Amino acid sequence: MVRISKDRIVLLVFTIVVFILVAEFSLKLMAPQKCYAYPKGMFVEDELLCHELSKDYEGSIKTAEFSINIKTNSQGLRDSEYSYEKPADTTRILGLGDSFQFGVGVEGEEVYLNVLEQNLNKNSNGKYEVMNMGVLGYGLDQQQKYFNEEGKKYNPDIVILSFYQNDVVRKLSDSCDWFVRDGYLVDDYTAAQTALSFKAKLFLNRKSDLYCMTKNTALQLAPVIRTKTVTIDAEATVLPYLEKTEREDVNEWLELTFDAIRKLKEDVEKEGAQFWIVMIPDQLQVDNELWQDIIKKTAVNPEDYDFGKFSKTMREFADKERIKLVDPLPEFKEEGKSRKLYYPIEAHWNKEGHALAAEIVEKEIMQSETES
Repeated sequence: MVRISKDRIVLLVFTIVVFILVAEFSLKLMAPQKCYAYPKGMFVEDELLCHELSKDYEGSIKTAEFSINIKTNSQGLRDSEYSYEKPADTTRILGLGDSFQFGVGVEGEEVYLNVLEQNLNKNSNGKYEVMNMGVLGYGLDQQQKYFNEEGKKYNPDIVILSFYQNDVVRKLSDSCDWFVRDGYLVDDYTAAQTALSFKAKLFLNRKSDLYCMTKNTALQLAPVIRTKTVTIDAEATVLPYLEKTEREDVNEWLELTFDAIRKLKEDVEKEGAQFWIVMIPDQLQVDNELWQDIIKKTAVNPEDYDFGKFSKTMREFADKERIKLVDPLPEFKEEGKSRKLYYPIEAHWNKEGHALAAEIVEKEIMQSETES
């Protein structure tokens, strides 16, 4: 058995430490890195909603793909200040949703609801207020509670639910999916970490460029990795809702989802407001290059999927329940042929995506106003 002397071990450790320090210093000097992380204090715990955005908060999110400012008003909305009392001769539109609605990846004024407000007030004869009540991590149950707790106080004329595929309810649960720890929004795994492990990860995330470079490299590889594992990780994508073959579990998920939407619609209409759904297309449905890459690198058979199925399912439900549904998928697919509408890693809309969504919803609102 080969024995390594104590001196050699010390030399090895010393060499590794020196290498890390040199790499860290070099990155800070020549190529500073940005780690993906929400800033401290952006979220607070809430007994009813599990978590909510902090009131009067200012901070920033810096990632490998974008750097944005976050500012909330006195009611914890990522929006301008609004009074509960609606101004006279004003149409007030309120938006419920999660990260797409909140506007991950874009500045506050670039979020599609804020662009929608600007467009409507510029292109119509009426006065509109469009309020962003999107909160990262909220599911349909939280959105319903949030509307009843806060949203209805604003007396909206229209309530828009920005609906994404991960809003499908897969099980009924009263437990929280996200937690606030030391001012950070984390999943249950991170929330359960020891104090030392949690603080060490936060320290590296904030201070170590080498750690961030490693993390960012892994994130940049994520789309490639996802395409190689999509056959075993398809449940985390929109694909289950696009399969041509009927699946009993998917049908059960959809029924739970429809029940949750009906409850929200009922609460909205009790307040005298119209209830709308705006579908959020998944990047996979829009980016043909990503889909072709998946087909090439996996055993996925494109003949097994109908990319319009989820839209058709939601349309049939909306028609049955007399819900106004706006589905931007056709326009997004067409525009996606010539320009990028999503961040490749984060898979949320970029500025172009939000602007396109605002145009589409504006047309629907203008048409609805004309018909009424």
